[in-house]
Amino acid sequence: SNCQEGYIENFLNYAKELSLVGFKSHGHTGLPKHQNIADLCRENDWNKVVYLGDTLSDFKSCAWVNQETEICVKFHLATWGFGAQSVLDICPDQVRFSNFRNWWDHLCQ
Repeated sequence: SNCQEGYIENFLNYAKELSLVGFKSHGHTGLPKHQNIADLCRENDWNKVVYLGDTLSDFKSCAWVNQETEICVKFHLATWGFGAQSVLDICPDQVRFSNFRNWWDHLCQ
């Protein structure tokens, strides 16, 4: 995430039922989002991941990881998010989901 330090921690405290392997944020590392994605994948030995994002920055960061590393990041667009339209403007065929439940159900198929 590109959020400030403490933001993810507060969310996880609220959403205790979520299990999490790890996270990185700009506020915590000082690094750009694409570097945090790549580092998190490498630290967990992930070669193929799905990234649920809602902004053009998310989309571009995943594309950077795909182009500049050996990691394959499949981007899924959360249309309920803040910047979904900007992603659709440049990539109208982007895989997208209108709510978290639909996305989760898709992953579990």
